[in-house]
Amino acid sequence: MEGQLMVRQAGESRARIAWWVRPALAVAMALAKLAHRLIDAIVDLGVQAENMKLQQLRTNLPSAPSRVNMLPTQRPEVVERKRGSAGVRDRERIRARDCGLCQECRRHGKTTLGGPIDHIFPLWKGGSDTDDNKEVLCVPCHDAKTAREAAERARG
Repeated sequence: MEGQLMVRQAGESRARIAWWVRPALAVAMALAKLAHRLIDAIVDLGVQAENMKLQQLRTNLPSAPSRVNMLPTQRPEVVERKRGSAGVRDRERIRARDCGLCQECRRHGKTTLGGPIDHIFPLWKGGSDTDDNKEVLCVPCHDAKTAREAAERARG
């Protein structure tokens, strides 16, 4: 009898829980469906917006033959810097020559571990890409020199 009572009580507790679980589950399912619809609508709007942007860009872009004339021409006086393994070898050679120390700091009597390799006379001003135009600088010196050159270049 006692075992039947426990089973009966367990069944009753399930029935008590069921009265609020079913509506809550239905609300959760409805919210999930609404969320999926919202996501689909947002995606559709995004696609429409992207298509509109592309259409506007297409009307603003000139035709291909006229764009070819707009391409920058390579200036013969500007030297291209070395890239790839040739540039790596050059940087290793410069670091070995300068003992890995910042040359700007050395000129001021300080000893600072160097970082980037920099052109003494910038390529954009007609400097060469040879070893005698390169030096090791520490990051603060390199950043300061880069800022000075950027300001100079902006002035024209």
